[in-house]
Amino acid sequence: MTGVAIFELSRFVKYSTRFLHDIFACFVCTIYVVRAVNYPLMKNSVFPGVVSGNRINVLHSCNVQCQCVVRVCSRLSHCLQRIFHLYGFIHSYVNAMAAFVYFKFLSTFVVRQVDGVQGVSKRMMSADGSKNPGEHHSVAGAIFALLLTLILLVVALKLHGMLQSRLFTRRLNILLVDYALAVSALLCICISYFPGKVVHVDRISDLDHINGYNVTPTLKYLNGEHRSFGVQLSSFGGEAAAGAVAALPIVTFFYFDQNFSSLLCQLESMHLKKGSYFHSSFLCMAVFNIVGPFCGLPFVTGSLPHSPQMVKALTTVREGATAPDRLPSVSENRVAPFLIYLFIGTALITPFGRAVIMTIPEAVVDGILIFVGVAGIFDTQLWERVQLMFMEFDNFPKESKYTQVAPKRMHMFTVIQVTSLAVAWSLNGLAMVVPSLAPLGLCFPIVIVLLVPLRETLIPRIFTPEELAYLDSH
Repeated sequence: MTGVAIFELSRFVKYSTRFLHDIFACFVCTIYVVRAVNYPLMKNSVFPGVVSGNRINVLHSCNVQCQCVVRVCSRLSHCLQRIFHLYGFIHSYVNAMAAFVYFKFLSTFVVRQVDGVQGVSKRMMSADGSKNPGEHHSVAGAIFALLLTLILLVVALKLHGMLQSRLFTRRLNILLVDYALAVSALLCICISYFPGKVVHVDRISDLDHINGYNVTPTLKYLNGEHRSFGVQLSSFGGEAAAGAVAALPIVTFFYFDQNFSSLLCQLESMHLKKGSYFHSSFLCMAVFNIVGPFCGLPFVTGSLPHSPQMVKALTTVREGATAPDRLPSVSENRVAPFLIYLFIGTALITPFGRAVIMTIPEAVVDGILIFVGVAGIFDTQLWERVQLMFMEFDNFPKESKYTQVAPKRMHMFTVIQVTSLAVAWSLNGLAMVVPSLAPLGLCFPIVIVLLVPLRETLIPRIFTPEELAYLDSH
């Protein structure tokens, strides 16, 4: 990474176009969503009775918990229905309310099934007298976690779209858009305490290794012991060389991720006053990835999609502006990101901050990841054109990029992008599902690299320059 910055290899990112930007952005955003959905399944916390084979005992232990979840679902559904009906928003929440009703009746079904097998389950209790085998990971707890995630997504997505709402003043709507995720997360944290101790809620508990102001490294050896800060390179042999080879595709991923983030954060429509940056930001990542692992810290991850989303939050929207001038200026400063990471660090190193963090349910964290990924996908032109595949031409937006190209040609361009995204995900998906194929997870950057010659050689043979000017414009 240091060599990339020194030799200014980031300049070659100019050969990438919107075609590749959207594919890569959707790939990264779907990783957020898949990770958030896959994490509870890996923990076997969803319907553990099926996983453990002790279904009747788990159902018996969830009787009271499921009844509590039913009450919570009923109250939330009733309150939300009143609020949405009051402001005339119920028509936009039909699907969300249907989901609430689904979880409500699912919980009721579980309770009724439990009532029917209570006598059988009492005779099948374990020999050690355990009466609550599903206390920590129960069916009711899984349903309630899904409910929390759903509420966060519904509220966050609604607040995220308040810029087009006429409910409040424009200044207040902009404030709600900026803090949509924070407001929805606080709401779900409060809701998570409604059932009390009847339903177990998994909360963040990975901070138990921090005592006072002393932090134990999170990385461990194979025997389970925590490793000390600092890395002794003299103790490594061939592992260091193998790690260097394995790092090449990761560097390739960082190359696209960081440079695409820089492109999306420095669009001409944002009217930035300060100079652009590419090589310096990549050099900073290289320095962090050298110093951090030496101190027992994980390497710095990519900056998509949250970096462009933060720039949008710092963007001043001119009231009554037309579409081309909707993003006239950005508050260019280093104070906002510095304060964000300062508050994060303060919360981690102080006992009070850690206590607050440990009140956050894991379902809320999953909802945040899904929201970040979904919001990033919604910002791409690929997503807009995917929706147009299911619409009549008369209902297309009136922008030239949608009206100056024949619908069949536009859909062909979209299918090529979706197919490229599927190929990249096939490698990553196989690595996730089949442990023996885990090395394939490092090969997906190769697919991204191959998309550059695909765009430069094959795509111009299929589409005319006039069509590409509208379909693949920056």
